[in-house]
Amino acid sequence: MRFGIVSDVHYNGSAAHTQAIEKAFNVFSASGVDAVMIAGDIADSGLNRELNAVGELWRKAFPNGRSRSGRPAEKLFVYGNHDVEAAGWEYIRAAFPKETADPAAIIVTDAAAAWTRAFDEPYAKVWYKRVCGIPIVGAHWGVKGSDVAAVLAAHSEELRKGPFFYVQHPHLRGAVGDPWVGWCMDDGSVSKVLSDWPNAIAICGHSHMSLTDEQMICQTSFTSVGASSLVRPGVRNGRENVGRKVPDRPIKQMPSFRATGAAVLQGLFVSVYADRVVFERRDLASGRSLGEDWVVPLGARASRPYNYTHRMRTMPIPQFAAGTAVSVSDFAPGKNRLGRETLQCAVTFPVLTSPVRAFDYEVILEERIFDFTRVVSTKRVFSSGIMLPPERDNKPVKCVFSIDEIPFQGFTRYSSEVRFVVRPINAFGRAGDSIATPWRKTTEKGWTKVMPSGGALR
Repeated sequence: MRFGIVSDVHYNGSAAHTQAIEKAFNVFSASGVDAVMIAGDIADSGLNRELNAVGELWRKAFPNGRSRSGRPAEKLFVYGNHDVEAAGWEYIRAAFPKETADPAAIIVTDAAAAWTRAFDEPYAKVWYKRVCGIPIVGAHWGVKGSDVAAVLAAHSEELRKGPFFYVQHPHLRGAVGDPWVGWCMDDGSVSKVLSDWPNAIAICGHSHMSLTDEQMICQTSFTSVGASSLVRPGVRNGRENVGRKVPDRPIKQMPSFRATGAAVLQGLFVSVYADRVVFERRDLASGRSLGEDWVVPLGARASRPYNYTHRMRTMPIPQFAAGTAVSVSDFAPGKNRLGRETLQCAVTFPVLTSPVRAFDYEVILEERIFDFTRVVSTKRVFSSGIMLPPERDNKPVKCVFSIDEIPFQGFTRYSSEVRFVVRPINAFGRAGDSIATPWRKTTEKGWTKVMPSGGALR
């Protein structure tokens, strides 16, 4: 069995979204998949016209439910929160006042009828299907563990024979992404049910976390995988170049690169074999891999290589090549995240994608005052291409500092020097060796002379 997965397609009627979903469906159809899974948030604003349009795009790519090769292709779709709740949100009502005021225009008025109309199949809040003999269970938004448990119990004999897949929109509490995607997790009741099913492989969406994040697969008592977003993949917050335009303290000095977007359509191909399940992480726009395949062994005595504790110990640590240099620019006028003008300098260094790709980078500002050195501040930053295939993640990495963040000793007799230290980090927080800029003295308006050169640290 081989099937495709996308999530959070957020169809809004735009040409860009139409092209993205067409591309994904056409790639899957041309590959002759046995099924396509969408892990929720099909319609961006909870409108019937959005859901119906995705149904039409499906029928265009899979006429009569068959791929381009003529193989039958099953729909494995579920509702997400946008599908059944978004039409009631204030910003959606403001954008579509007439449609959201019309009960006939919104999905939630009759979610079952809307589903049947769009996808030519009956609606069940928890459904059970078999594709090539493999059981698959799907749960729509809002389903609780007791609803899932009832369906699993009804099909217990078939489900115990081998692996089965489960799909819902929110992340499963205690599973993939926990705790740092806690804002988009369910209440934990489904995880409690699945904990009795070690042969379960659960797929979820909602967080949009990029498939380039190695923490998007997790093995606890069962296996769980985050499916990212087809059109809006995201990354973890807290880094200097991600997040929203809000008055954080300290104020971030860089715009969020997510706001500018990246030409990538993230999805998965899943192949089921007798002894393993293989997840191929793909940029469906280019066909390129987003990272090494995730290979899940099958069987009662199979190892669990994607347990977080195990991966934290064993995942390779990225290392800069010998002689890699990091530089810092002169100060120049710039604007911080809130658009306020300030003098800024940029720390720049090469992106690290081979032999081990860095997940992000730690940039440390140090100050040396005679007989001791102290850490002034630490920032984390992503490369601008972290959501792209490694071959396309090729631009130097930049981390920006305001002059207000740089120490300055006004009494020049006791003036200090500063430098920037950079460490590559893997997805589980383990850091490679550091590289550094030369030590520099500061003035009120910028740098003075360059001190002895930096480089790799011991």
